[in-house]
Amino acid sequence: MNGKGDKWRGGWSKEYENNHNKIFKKEKEMKDYRDEYKTIKVPITDEDIIMFEDLVRGDREPFMWTFDKINIQFTTEEEE
Repeated sequence: MNGKGDKWRGGWSKEYENNHNKIFKKEKEMKDYRDEYKTIKVPITDEDIIMFEDLVRGDREPFMWTFDKINIQFTTEEEE
């Protein structure tokens, strides 16, 4: 091929890149944040399940667990 645009002439400027992306609707890739969050597994017992059920029914006051130096407070929506 011989003519204008058939050879690489260097890199793109930021302005050229932005214009190109606007024209061809190149969307930015979504960042995956899953590796940035810490997963905490909290083992619960049958007694804990009963406590949650009582809280949901309104038969129990809010309660708090401390697990791995993290306070976890359980309340109903009305008590937030």
